[in-house]
Parts: sequence; C-alpha cells; structure tokens
Amino acid sequence: MTRLRAALGRRAPELLAAAFGLAWFAAAGGWRALSPTAFDWVGGDLGQHVMGWLFFRGSRWGLPLGRIDGFVWPAGTTVGFTDSNPLLALAGKLASPLLPRDFQYVGPWLGACFALQGYFGARLAALASGRAAHRFLAGALFALSPPLLQRVGHDTLCAHFALLALLGLHLAPAEDEAAARRALRAALAVTLALSFVHPYLALMAIALGLALVVRLGRVERVLPGPAARRAAAALVLGPAAAFALLGYFTSAPSHGSGFGLFSTDLAAFASSFGASALLPALPAHDGQWEGNAYLGAGGLALLAAGLALAAARWRPSRRRLAALAPLAVACAALFVYALSSRIRFAGHEVLDLRRAYRPIVGALGPFRSSGRFAWPLYYLALSAAVMLPLAVLRGRPRLATALLAVALALQLADLAPRAAGSLFRSRGWRPADPRWELARGAYRHLALVPAQVIGVGGACRGLVYGDDDRWAPLAYEAYALGLTVNSGYVARGASERIEPPCAALVREVLAGVLREDTVYVPHPDYRPALERAGARCGRLDGYEVCVARPAGAFAAALAAAR
Repeated sequence: MTRLRAALGRRAPELLAAAFGLAWFAAAGGWRALSPTAFDWVGGDLGQHVMGWLFFRGSRWGLPLGRIDGFVWPAGTTVGFTDSNPLLALAGKLASPLLPRDFQYVGPWLGACFALQGYFGARLAALASGRAAHRFLAGALFALSPPLLQRVGHDTLCAHFALLALLGLHLAPAEDEAAARRALRAALAVTLALSFVHPYLALMAIALGLALVVRLGRVERVLPGPAARRAAAALVLGPAAAFALLGYFTSAPSHGSGFGLFSTDLAAFASSFGASALLPALPAHDGQWEGNAYLGAGGLALLAAGLALAAARWRPSRRRLAALAPLAVACAALFVYALSSRIRFAGHEVLDLRRAYRPIVGALGPFRSSGRFAWPLYYLALSAAVMLPLAVLRGRPRLATALLAVALALQLADLAPRAAGSLFRSRGWRPADPRWELARGAYRHLALVPAQVIGVGGACRGLVYGDDDRWAPLAYEAYALGLTVNSGYVARGASERIEPPCAALVREVLAGVLREDTVYVPHPDYRPALERAGARCGRLDGYEVCVARPAGAFAAALAAAR
C-alpha cells in the first residue's frame, strides 16, 4: 500500500489531468453514455457500432475472429466492418456470460479516451518539466483537443491518446540499446493495440513507429541494424496479421469513393468548423470536417508564444534536431496525404493533383478519408506549443505556469460555450411494445422488406423506412429476441454477397412465397403483397409487422394490433 500511495503521489498531476478530461467529456453531454447499460443516447454511427457488438457477442467463435453471423443476414459481416472496436468486442465476448443483455462499452470507452488524453498529455509535458502544475495544465489542454471532441460520433477513432504515447516515445531520450529496445517494444505494443481498434489509427502508428526505428537505428545509432530491421518488420507484419485475423481482407471490397473529398486544409490548424466562440470560422470545402485539426484559441496563442520564445532564446543542438527529423518527416508526409489530391487553403483549391494520384487512387480506397492523417502533425504542433515554453523558460517556472494557465483559460473560453451539453441527445429509440416478446422462440429471422443495409446500395437500399436510423430499433429487437436480422449498417460491404439475398426476398414477397420462420417488417407499400399471400399483419411501435403463420400468440397479437 505504501508503494501504491507513493506511485499515485508521483502521478497525481497526470491523474488530475485525466479527471479533467473525463469531466470535460461529461460536461459536453457524455455523462449520458458513461453507464454501460445506458442505451437511450445511441444513434447514427454509434448505433452501427453498438449493434455490431451486440450481434458479435452472440456469434459463434471461428475464423476470421471478428465474424458476425446474424447481422446483415445471411451474408454476415465482421466486427471491424461495423466499426465496433474489435479490441473491446473480443474482450466483451469472452466476458459475455457475465454481462447483462443490454451492455455497451462505447460510452465508457469514450470517457476513457478523454481521461487518457489528459493523462498522456501530462506525461508529454513531464519530458520538459517535472513540475506538477506544468504537467496538469498541459494535460488539461490536450484533453480539450477539438478534433477529439469532434470525433465522438465515431468512437473507435477517439484513441488519440495512443498518438500522444507514440510522440512521447519519440521525444524521450534513448541513451543506450536497452532504452531503445524498450521504446520500440512500447511502440509495437501501441501499434498492435490500435490494429484491433481502427485501421486508420494503426496506419498512423505504423508510420510513427517506423520513424522511431529510423531515429534509433540510423540517426542516433543506439540500435544495431538487425534489431532495427526486425522491429520495422514487426511494425508492418504485426498489424497485417491482426487485420487478417479480424477479417478485414474478407467480405468487403477495398475500394471506396471519397478520396479528395474527405481531406484536410492547409489552414486546418486555425479552422474551427464552428466550434470556436472567439474566432470566426474559416471557409471549408464539403467533407473537410474529416480533417479537423483546430488547435483552439489557447493552442494557437501558446504555439505562437512558444515559437517566439524559441526563436529568441532556444538553441537546440544539431544532434537533437537530427533526432527529431524522422518524426517531423513522418508527420509531414501523413499531412501531405491528408491534403489529398485537391489541395485547398481556407476551402479554396490551390493545387489539383488528381492526375498524379490517378494511377493509385484505387489502392487508396481503404483510407479514402485522408483528412484524418492530419492528426499526427496536429499533435506534434500542440506538443511543441506546450513543450517549447517549458524548455525555454526552465529557469522561470512561474512564467511558464502563467503561460499554460492563460492558454488553458483561453481554450476553455473558446470551446466551452459551443461544446457544453452538445453530445448525445436523449432518444427513446428501442421498441417499447411488450407484444414483441411473444415472438421469442417461435421464429428465427427478422426481415425488413425491402432490406436496409446502410453502406450497400442496389437491392439492399430500396424504400427507406422514414430515415436511415429506422433499421436500428428493429435490429435491437432481433438481438433481444435471439433472431437474425437482414438489415444493418456496414462501413464496407461485399455487394456481390449481400445484394442477392436482398433482391431474392423482395421477389419472394411479390410472388407470395413466405417463410414461416420469419417476422416480416415491410415498408407500408409492401404490406398488401404480404396480406395477399395470407400473412397476418399488424402495427407495433409504428412498424408494419407480418408473419406467414396465422397460428400462435404473436400472430394473434398482430391481428389485434391492426
């Protein structure tokens, strides 16, 4: 206990910064999502992620490890293609017998991302200053990162703390081979973990990890060549093996449109996308919200102050600058890719590179939202904003404290008015009619007619049931009743596998061929066809619901709900 108290005491500023990050998330409205049994905030992409997890926990174990059987049935999908955080999905599936039926990890994960953002931001500052105030203030500033708050709707992309951890490995000294090996083992562990969270973050981690290999093996030469080559191979092959294990190389094509649209802007660090209460929003092109890299008023002011101080008083050694070069090159290269084939400044196109990209644009489909790759350079800039004043003002710690405090206050004044309570509106989206329960055990499938598979077109996206989220309540009901569902939301879908069953279902219904093991939820235009085929139909929770078999408690309930 004495050692534990001592360790907690040493990390008190980091823990306070983590608490600040969690409080910021809660103040923005995230408190609604923190309970693992709370579902009344789920919607949009988060509905996709939660539903993917719920059906994954009930799927059989097999290969690929991320396979989901009963979602988008009969084609199925994988937990990665539902963006359901495979790392937590696998852990949750192992623990599934101990968990309640209504359990979600998305909200707690988001809270953890904000807390860890504060923690690792404070650890970064500790590389420049051991003072508790400096570490806490810096960690709190990192927790207020606008791109992190903006990505809450896509929870698997919120592991920005891992990028901070990798930057910390770059900025920390490695004086000998043992230290170099420890740094590379840590980089490999972070990269492999991110491979089980989201491919975009994993690719960023691979680039940063390879830059660390170059620094330790080629620039500082504290790591022997064979060890450096093995580390580089592990950083590439390890994530590739993880992707294969999860099923990213199956069940969906790699192509996708959007490269050149979902980009970042040359003025991204100053472009607030309406998040700022102090600075005007710069013009931005459609889709460039994916490349949000706004530093915030506090971050911009602190970066300007740090650069001015460094220009006047800081003279880093050539050795130190050379050690930072691989990191700077890697972040700059990722930022160039983030700009995509149509480079813009404040929303206005300044350079068209589509002809240069044309030979490889098909291969870029898996990472079409290129704007996200601005984040490593963004966090490097924010790290410079924090660490330059701490390094230059090492002999004047009170002035450094004042600069950080003013930057934090300015950041809060800039972001809090727009962010407060902005997350997660309460929404009672789950079906409430108790008569659904009468279908338990009597049927095997729930089928929307026509199917609604978001992410796939053609026969799987016919008439829409009010809005794009209308599939989610029905998918939840299917999960709760132990049924499969023919609809859902996938980040990528193999049209050649998913579309034929969608088309076949519509043909069957129009031909009057119904399945007795299926609960049909037709669009109102299709109800007459089901009734002509002898189906028993009614209305539950605003949906048309039909079954082919007229006998049974559920069919009787539908007859009474006409």
